[in-house]
Amino acid sequence: MPSRHPGRTTGPFSSGSGPAARKGAQGSCGHRLGSDLPRNGLFQPGSVYVLFGPALSVRGSADRAIPRFDWGPAFIGSCELDATMLGRIHRYLRPRRRLVLTVAAVGSVVAVIVAAIALLPSAPPGGPLPTVNATLRPGAGVGTVGPGFFAVSAQSDFLSSPVTQSLVERTPLTVFRWGPQGEYVNLTTGVQYNDNGIAGPIGPDNISSFIAFCRAVHCRASLAVPGEINDTRIAVATVTYIEQTLGFRPAYWSVGNEPQTWNHFNEPWVDWRSSDASHVTPTEYALEVQRYISAIRTVDPTAQFVGIQSAGGDSVEASQWIAPVAQINGPNLAFVAYHPYPGGNGATGASLTDFFGSLTRSTAFPLGYPSAQQTIDAACACGVRLIAGEFNSALGGGYAPYLAGYPNVPYIGAGLLLAMEEGVPQVTYFTLSTPGPGFGLLEGETPRPTYYLYSVFLENLTQGTVVSASLPGAPAQVYALETVNGSRTSLFVVNANPSVNVELNLTGSGFPVAGGGTVYSWDPSAALPTVASVTGALPSTYRVPAEGVLLLDVG
Repeated sequence: MPSRHPGRTTGPFSSGSGPAARKGAQGSCGHRLGSDLPRNGLFQPGSVYVLFGPALSVRGSADRAIPRFDWGPAFIGSCELDATMLGRIHRYLRPRRRLVLTVAAVGSVVAVIVAAIALLPSAPPGGPLPTVNATLRPGAGVGTVGPGFFAVSAQSDFLSSPVTQSLVERTPLTVFRWGPQGEYVNLTTGVQYNDNGIAGPIGPDNISSFIAFCRAVHCRASLAVPGEINDTRIAVATVTYIEQTLGFRPAYWSVGNEPQTWNHFNEPWVDWRSSDASHVTPTEYALEVQRYISAIRTVDPTAQFVGIQSAGGDSVEASQWIAPVAQINGPNLAFVAYHPYPGGNGATGASLTDFFGSLTRSTAFPLGYPSAQQTIDAACACGVRLIAGEFNSALGGGYAPYLAGYPNVPYIGAGLLLAMEEGVPQVTYFTLSTPGPGFGLLEGETPRPTYYLYSVFLENLTQGTVVSASLPGAPAQVYALETVNGSRTSLFVVNANPSVNVELNLTGSGFPVAGGGTVYSWDPSAALPTVASVTGALPSTYRVPAEGVLLLDVG
């Protein structure tokens, strides 16, 4: 059987369709309001619940209208509304809009106020896009994908929140990295330092919150000891404090973060100044890692290490920075890591074509990964593997609107699909949560579109053997693979081409459609993914629109 988190949700924001999902409060019309969206089972006065327009369908007869509220595939409620209220709601049933439902009272009357808010960009101008036909042709097994593949950088001010924890539990994420913070924080004294050596209190994004969060979601942790100060005594004290005082043992340690960016190398925190220009060379860093490993293993002989968390994600970093670390420390390392953001900072007014085009750079992640791994293998015949210690589509600039919006879904989906095909052991999405527009899966505690890539598609992707697949007839930037575990099989297809729709034909592919299964799909015209369970034979053809994502899961 696949590793699937038995009993966990299959919907983007619910407990699925089981008893927990059906449990809820009584609405004003006497129908049960399902789902665990109101966490305590009661709709509270003044609370705001968010539903998305395409998920709101109207059902009834000529004399009775019964709107059915769905959050994606998860049933939330069914309630009779009078014609006036129905008309108010129906006016907002348009694509790319979400409905904010404010509960004004609890008890015999539930007053619902509906407001529409623009969610997604309009469809591209210029009329309908062309459609091409493609046929699935599976290839050979190329490796495996398991729980350790899915990781995230755990920056968030909401780690202590049950809402954040619940959202995380609806994803396949198992490895959480608390890394960059460790560079400028003295965990043994509880202070952090800025670029001018000024000490201040640690914010809510602190190690205690992270440890409590990690325990709550049963994660594996990757932590960092301060590296820029080049002080093994602080490193040993940090490990001792976390492992012995706090009683928490991470899966991996790393030495600092992105040494290419250091300006205060070999300087104590209190001596840091913003004018510093004390940099570390690749060889100096590799030797520092060697000293740190020796020192840390005096207090934890079993400690495992990610040898470097390197800035950048192409062949240059692999050759100049990662290879020396592997050459000097290889047998003592679990992994080495780099941080690919293939799009970089997009030019002002950058187009979707430009954005998705960065996926095709041969020297950058993901297509450049095999070459980078070969560079490391040449430096050390020790089997140390390269992982993506941070990954996102871009850094911002002209790509910022795409990074925070729907286009990031097919981009990240394609990147992860290719990484699975290439045998990348782990990819760490950057990051979990940000307070405003930007990188996070969550904006505060509100899911961004990329969150649903993880909670709907990747959560339900079979973990097991990865089978490569080709799509004869498809244009460039359309990707597919199969994953197999026993009787369970998934087909994952991503159309990262913003200009062409694809009509996918499974006839003759050998994909097991006869027994039924579940179809997960999404494209820019819908506010949330669509999930459909099929009890008979699955269809043999599927439309995958431009920027569309498709997952078929059977068995």
